[in-house]
Amino acid sequence: MTESTATRAKLILVVDDEPAVVQALAKRCELLGLQVCEAHNAVEAMAAINQQEVRPSLLLVDYNMPGADGLTLCDMLKTNEGLSSLPVILLTGYDDQDTRRRCRDAGAHYVRKDVDSWKNLEPLICRLLGLERRAPVPVPDPPSSTPNPPPKPEGKKILIIDDDPMIAKGLRVRLEALGYRATGALTGMQGYLAAIKEHPDLIVLDYKMPEGWGNTILGKLKSNAQTVDIPVIILSGMTDLGIQRDILRLGAECWINKPFEMKDFIKIIKDYIGAP
Repeated sequence: MTESTATRAKLILVVDDEPAVVQALAKRCELLGLQVCEAHNAVEAMAAINQQEVRPSLLLVDYNMPGADGLTLCDMLKTNEGLSSLPVILLTGYDDQDTRRRCRDAGAHYVRKDVDSWKNLEPLICRLLGLERRAPVPVPDPPSSTPNPPPKPEGKKILIIDDDPMIAKGLRVRLEALGYRATGALTGMQGYLAAIKEHPDLIVLDYKMPEGWGNTILGKLKSNAQTVDIPVIILSGMTDLGIQRDILRLGAECWINKPFEMKDFIKIIKDYIGAP
């Protein structure tokens, strides 16, 4: 095997409009010994493929992205003779038969996005690239000076309502690292009920979700005496200014477009509810 062939076999392209998801997947892939390049939409992905001196051997692609989605990217690859054989894994929070069929018809492998995604992704990646699976590296518990350290004081609570488990988990990890308490819900109605039950200090609400889009859930939150005073931040890849104005009229504090910088997101949270 030549050096260029060996290098080619180790290159993977991660495509997702959420930077936090890209970073998480990239780190996992690097632990498998893979080189990683990244893109945040279908257009960037095609540009990245064409600009690489060595073409990627596998693509990890988000199913739902603003502009052109994962299926569209698959179609773009199929129309290019030099790229039509590239294997693609589509990641999505949807688990219905129609979504699985669409992935299959596009010639892509389906993997559901949830907290255990990597358990399904790792063996599939290794099989497609002919890699040997590596034993998991145990993560030691942080050292403690006492057998039973006193519990940390609870910080302010933030409820994340987003149907993409990987995005929700990425946000929770970052917020909890800062000292906030973070909980999550995967559908609009689950989030609405969680807001009533938990009464968080702030709600981060995705706009496009099953069981209630952001405008519907926001309207319910602002018409309920128990939740009307909770500040709500909307996250969305949609750029329709009319929808954004309607959301702000309904009582949302602000609208944040995906993808976004985490430092900007944290600053906005601190502007509304302060430090943990």
